[in-house]
Amino acid sequence: MKKQNLSFIVGGLILLFTSSSFACWGARPMGMGGSFVAVADDCNVAYWNRAGAAQLDNWKDGEKQIMFTSVIFDQVGFFNRRGRVGNPYYDSFSFAQKLNRYSGWTLAGTYNGGGGFAITPGIGFRLPGGGVFDNMSVGIGYYLWNNETYGTINNQTIRLNMLIHQIHLDYLWKVYPEFNFGVHIERFWQISYTLTSPDVAGSNTVNGNIAESMNFRPSIAWIPQGDLKGLIVNAGFYDLFAQGGGPHVAFGFEYTPQPGTRKIVSGKGKSKIVKYVKSGDSFLTNSHFRAGLYNMISKTNDPFLFTLGYGYNISDSIELNYLGGFWVGSNAGGGHNQSFGASWKW
Repeated sequence: MKKQNLSFIVGGLILLFTSSSFACWGARPMGMGGSFVAVADDCNVAYWNRAGAAQLDNWKDGEKQIMFTSVIFDQVGFFNRRGRVGNPYYDSFSFAQKLNRYSGWTLAGTYNGGGGFAITPGIGFRLPGGGVFDNMSVGIGYYLWNNETYGTINNQTIRLNMLIHQIHLDYLWKVYPEFNFGVHIERFWQISYTLTSPDVAGSNTVNGNIAESMNFRPSIAWIPQGDLKGLIVNAGFYDLFAQGGGPHVAFGFEYTPQPGTRKIVSGKGKSKIVKYVKSGDSFLTNSHFRAGLYNMISKTNDPFLFTLGYGYNISDSIELNYLGGFWVGSNAGGGHNQSFGASWKW
């Protein structure tokens, strides 16, 4: 087959690779409905919002965290790893380190079961100037994606490989102690993508442009204190400017029950002293309950994902996570997957 056929496929496939199934991973973010951009408070900033690496305010300088997530069961079977499946993400990791109060760095990656993978290093910086800028940060990440899938030429199915180079940008503003605003821009710069096929001679490389087919993902998060402390509510858009099939809406929540208080009375009469102290940890206070809806309201009436998540801290540094995803809609086809994850902080 001729090289120009590959050129034709490149043009036809680029919409596929910018569709709503494009990279979203991590047991905790997806358990909350896949709208983690403005939450950005753990190592999942490595994919969702690298700017958050500069505002991990509850971390010590030099502190690190890594999270692994793996699909262990889907509608096909246990531990299924199929080659050339395109976008599905079977195994992923996210890592972040706080360098100091002003910066941090990240690394994340995913593996799709065949020869496909993605890797993305990134950095985040707090904006200078003090004042309102002290609560703002920006991030930048390089994204390398090696995707393996199938295509069709003259009614014949062929194997396709695509190597993609991109730059992603991120922004985080902690507007108030209880309110965050974030933006994650996938494919801010589509540097290049190269298409090859074991079944077709030749290759084709296309150089992209800034803001070409970018995925603009603004998000908000409400993190109340007081009686509602432990609740996180997040919501946002996927592909707000409809350059890849959107816009879609994602939202969800996480709730961590807080320790109660107990009354301690000592002494009698005028020397009587009453104290209220927090009770110790329990199964509930070490638990995190999550749910959400991912990528609703599609112009193409695609199914959306209903997510459930649960996390449990077995120690101050180790958390185990479960993620259940269930496709909902008239053409959902009963799709689902069950994932487990674990994070370690040190």
